[in-house]
Amino acid sequence: NFGVYLINLQTGISNPVRISECMSGAAMPEIMAWDDVLLGLSEKFFHPDDEEKLLKNFSYQALTDTWEKGGRTEILCRYLFEGKYRYVSITAHFYERGENERNVVLALLDVDERTRREIEHSQTDLQMAAIIKSGYDIMNSVDLDTVKCERTFLKAKNNAGKIWTGDYEDYIQKTAKEWVYPEDAERFKAALSIESLREKAARVQDSSQVICQFRIREKEIKWIEAHLFFIRQDNTVMVNILSRDVTSQKE
Repeated sequence: NFGVYLINLQTGISNPVRISECMSGAAMPEIMAWDDVLLGLSEKFFHPDDEEKLLKNFSYQALTDTWEKGGRTEILCRYLFEGKYRYVSITAHFYERGENERNVVLALLDVDERTRREIEHSQTDLQMAAIIKSGYDIMNSVDLDTVKCERTFLKAKNNAGKIWTGDYEDYIQKTAKEWVYPEDAERFKAALSIESLREKAARVQDSSQVICQFRIREKEIKWIEAHLFFIRQDNTVMVNILSRDVTSQKE
């Protein structure tokens, strides 16, 4: 917590219990009416789009109403620090001391890095969903630890929705030997082998993408494009490989 305020709901008076350096200029050592403090903070430090939400949830009247309903209030806002807005979580904790004293502890916690990661992952998920809908035929989800692969057929006429599960490395070796053009086999394995996936995953901070094209042996030449997605979630990197026929683009 980089900011903590104690608010007395009987009097509406607040006391700044803790103000860190990142709230420089927000410190008000003298005891003041909470609504005056909140208004000053919202105008000076919080993003204009968050001001209404801040005042609506944490004004003296709003806190009093929440107490009466027996609730707990927590919102996410953007706070100005060194010229940039950072995400902060603001939580109101209610407690009673004695029979006649109702208090609120309002705590501000910097959650910028975590929130931005969650936003980026959500955007990546939306991007992935859009890509899946854009014409890919097959998706392989690879577990880098167990080397297990879950292969989902997205559009094949007779196999749509069908899921195959097996050893990823066996699948790659068999595909390279039996289906991929000999001239493309080395490039195929260099991009898609489990060792290559692990090496790429080790370098991923948030997310990355790789595209590989190769030919497969059928009655006629067929070009396949594999789109590799690497998404880090804490200490794990998720790998999804989507493929589609791009032969028409080569003609």
